[in-house]
Amino acid sequence: MKARVACLVLIAVAASAAAALPPRGPQTESDRLAADIRALNIINQLNLTQAQLDTIIPVIREDAGERAAMMRQKEETEPAMLAALTQLRSQVMDGFNTQQETERSFQQVKEPLERALESYMENHKRRSDQIYSVLTPNQRVLLAEYKPCIVPLKDYKDPARIGQASATSVIEKNLEQIRQIPERRFERMRPQRERMVAERLRKHYSEAEIPAKIREFEQVAAEARAMSDVEFHAKKSELAARIAPPEKPPAQGRALIGRVEEFLMAPNVLALMEHKRQLVAQASRGSAR
Repeated sequence: MKARVACLVLIAVAASAAAALPPRGPQTESDRLAADIRALNIINQLNLTQAQLDTIIPVIREDAGERAAMMRQKEETEPAMLAALTQLRSQVMDGFNTQQETERSFQQVKEPLERALESYMENHKRRSDQIYSVLTPNQRVLLAEYKPCIVPLKDYKDPARIGQASATSVIEKNLEQIRQIPERRFERMRPQRERMVAERLRKHYSEAEIPAKIREFEQVAAEARAMSDVEFHAKKSELAARIAPPEKPPAQGRALIGRVEEFLMAPNVLALMEHKRQLVAQASRGSAR
């Protein structure tokens, strides 16, 4: 029984060590492009200064270098890890008794990888804290409230709205479309519309809350349809806010640091930050003339 437990623990440790390694990143070209855009949308919002970029970029470069070295180490030891796990698997298939030599071979491969991972994660945390400390209070709010997107919401494109907690532009657009539907068709589509609304509401509300939320949606839609173009344009944000789903609380603590790691320290971000620094430098030289 002890041999069985020891063997299972060994295999579990191997699996956890492999899973704990930082992800290799997006695999397809479209995934890579989407990740770049999501990072750029928040980088553009932060409006980082030359001094901030000069501080942040070396930290990102250092992190990327250590991460790449660790991944190379993992790739170089992959044949030895594969051989050790193959032997362990073969011995487990014949029973729960593993040979000490096989276990030693596995440990010899696993332990250096674990040490490299622990060292990287410790340094990675220190670097993410360092980048966070460079951000201003307002930039930290923007990062905490950022809703990762491909096509920037109106709130992100309009500097006057940046930092607001809610993003209702999508709902406003839906209300505009609802206003264009002829009355008879609008009424005929009510059951289908309510089913679609209920499906979306389930992402934010319990089943008991959904009927009241549907009625609220229909009330807002009716008010929007009854308004003149001028009145609707003036009040559409207010109407949208009445039926907008609850906002997720902004990231705080380590969750906020996690956003630093995801959007400001990922392997693909280094090139984006360097390009941004070039743009900032060009703008600075232009304004100095």
